[in-house]
Parts: sequence; structure tokens; C-alpha cells
Amino acid sequence: MPVRNYDLLKNKTLALFFTFNVSLKTWHDVGMINREVTLYNKLSNYLKHIYFFTYGGKEDLKFKNYLSENITILPVPFIHTSRSPKWFLPLMLAYSFLLPFILSLIHISEPTRPLYISYAV
Repeated sequence: MPVRNYDLLKNKTLALFFTFNVSLKTWHDVGMINREVTLYNKLSNYLKHIYFFTYGGKEDLKFKNYLSENITILPVPFIHTSRSPKWFLPLMLAYSFLLPFILSLIHISEPTRPLYISYAV
């Protein structure tokens, strides 16, 4: 049986980058928010902090009650509206690709550890 040393995680931080254009409201509206946050709420017992980078704008903040105390919601600072200019979509795509790299520069992860990034389309 493998040895499980959860103490190794107690000073670690996890950043979850939501799929482009997906938010906590999306999860809520399709009925999957409880299932999706359960994993992260359990992980939060072992990790120092978890960050959710979502595409829901400020309205995602109202879903904080679904999350453990050490999980922070960081919604995209600008959201799409029907009046958004035609350059909005390219800006959002650039944001989704560049955010993990920007955060690695400001050391949201441990500065001595590499930031592993996976992008699925």
C-alpha cells in the first residue's frame, strides 16, 4: 500500500483555470456545480489555498457559499455583453492563453517550483 504523506501539500497552492467562457454560473445552470466543487472542497483540506480563475465576471462571486474558506474566486475582469466591441473575442482568447504565464511571473505559485500548464481545446 502506498504511503500517503499529505503534509507535503500543506504549503502548496492550486490554480484552476476554467475552460474558455465557462464560469461557476455555467456549472450552476447546467446542474453540475455540486459535483464539480466537491473535489476541490476535499482538496482544500490538504492544500494551503486554491484559486478559481473563471469567465463569469463578478456574478461568479455569489457562488462562494459552495466553496471552502480557502478557495478564492478570481473572475475575469471584463465580461462579454451584447454591446461588446468586435475585438472582445480575440481579447478573451489572448487572456485565456496568457493568464497562466502572467501569474507565473507574479509568483502565485511557489517561485522555486515550475508552473505546469495544460490547455485543452
